This record gives sequence, structure tokens and C-alpha cells, in this order.
Amino acid sequence: MIPELPGMPCPDWISEIAAEPERAMGALPVSNILADSLYYPASEFDGDPVEFLAGNVFSFVYADRHGSKEDFERAFERGFLGYRPIPRLRRYLKREEIASADTEEQAYAHWSVWKRTPEYDESHGPRLFSLLFLGWDALAAFESLYIAYNEKPKIIAIISPGIAPLRVDSAFKRRVMENPAGPPDYLLCNQGSQPRPSWPEYGTLIAKLPERCANLWALGGKAPEIDDETTELPE
Repeated sequence: MIPELPGMPCPDWISEIAAEPERAMGALPVSNILADSLYYPASEFDGDPVEFLAGNVFSFVYADRHGSKEDFERAFERGFLGYRPIPRLRRYLKREEIASADTEEQAYAHWSVWKRTPEYDESHGPRLFSLLFLGWDALAAFESLYIAYNEKPKIIAIISPGIAPLRVDSAFKRRVMENPAGPPDYLLCNQGSQPRPSWPEYGTLIAKLPERCANLWALGGKAPEIDDETTELPE
């Protein structure tokens, strides 16, 4: 958790299913998973958002259509430092469990709840968090989840995804910003030596993360202008 962004208590729905995993055997709590979440398109299995922002958010939604299901399983078993998935709260999802999921036949979705291991304390991170990993196209995933369920992510992470999602005129960016539920409150992005956020609607610098040259920006404010590539970010 970063101090520059308000923390939040662990949502009741996560605490309750962690205490009684049989609660999760019914309908997938999709709206709970999406509310106040971090959405990470083209994510691979990057642990940085969990490492730095777990506690600011408790639900992480990753989407990446590249890589096989076997690649995902290997990465999943490596996991996140200081956390292990709760055995009864890790499963592949059936297609019908996520409404409006118009995805490729080969696509997969996996949901898990992770618990901090005993050798770590609160200084490492929160006790629990949820991870929904989608082997889907980033735009299809956003439409099938956030648009269909009238939810918005609290944070969207654009970290080295290739050029398309970064462009201010991309279809993905337009869909995210025109979401009827509203745009994300924060943008987590890296842009190398560029001192401004990838999406100009996010103009208030909240924090600099020590990994991947990533910065957290809030919606609103004016993005800093660039005179040259060496311009420093405002403190």
C-alpha cells in the first residue's frame, strides 16, 4: 500500500468467503470483484500492482490474451511474494459465469483469493486480496465486465503494453473513458523518460513507484507540458 493514496478496509465479501470458502461455491460475485478494483490490460503476470497497491485496492483484474494457459499456471504457482492462494478459492471459471463474455474459444478465466503467509506481517501488505485473471483481449474483457456490469475500475494500469492502449485515440482508451459508470479515478502508467501521463485526462501526480518507472496519476488537473524528454516530474 502506498501512503499517498487512501487505504481501505478489506471488503466484507473477501473476508467472509476467506472464512467460509463454501460461500464462493455459488454465483461468482462479479460486481464485488469489479468494484474499487485495479484493471490491468496486457498484464502478463506482473506482481508490481499487487506489491505496491494491495491495501489501496483489494481486487485485481488482469487481462492478457498472449501466452498459453500453461504459461499462466506456471506463473500462478510462482505466485506473489508473501502470499499463497487459498486452496478452496482458486478455480477456472465456466464461460457462463461471466455475463456477456464474447471471447475466443481458447480464452480462459481464473479467479483466486490470496492470503498473506504467516512469516509476514501487516507491513508487507493486507491479509487478503482477490485476483481475476482473464486470458482475453483487453477491450473485450473491459466491455464484458465493467461495461456489462455498470462498474468502473478504481485504477487502470497501463504498463509497457505496446503502443495501442497508450494512444489518446485508441479504441480501448475511448471505451474506458466513455464508460457509463465513469472513468477510472487513477491511472498507473510508465512512459520511460516522458514526464506526463499517457492519457492527458490524468494530470495530478499522486506517487512515483520505485519499479518499472511507473507513476500514479489522478483524474483531473492539467498534465505537465513537455519541452524535452529530460523534463522532471513535479514533486
